[in-house]
Amino acid sequence: TFGRAHCRIAAVQNIFAVTLADTFIAHLGRALSSFEEYAALRKKLESRRLAYDAAITKAEKYKGSKKEKDKKDAEDELESARLKYEESADELRESMDGIRDAEVAHQRELRRFLDLETKSVEQHLEALREVQRDWPDIE
Repeated sequence: TFGRAHCRIAAVQNIFAVTLADTFIAHLGRALSSFEEYAALRKKLESRRLAYDAAITKAEKYKGSKKEKDKKDAEDELESARLKYEESADELRESMDGIRDAEVAHQRELRRFLDLETKSVEQHLEALREVQRDWPDIE
């Protein structure tokens, strides 16, 4: 009886571990990737903001310049920096929206994890009760 219950408990634990890895842990991995992508996009946006600020300063420096080529180059650099900054800001907003939109999926996966954990505990308890029922009376 104890051996049978032990095998049952081992099977329950195995099913729990595999299901946990295939569902909740996999979901957490995807969520972590989203957060890492967001962090990388924030760094990229900060870098582009610094480049944009530098381009603004350079354009202001050449604003009153009589050197048309330098002035035009500075204006082109400013426009390019502005576009890159705006592109990065849009990417960051999209990433933030994706994280926010995934909140429902996070809640759903947490609920599935709780259900899996509850089912596993119930199955363990059932196996232990089976051993208890079949245990010989020593008195």
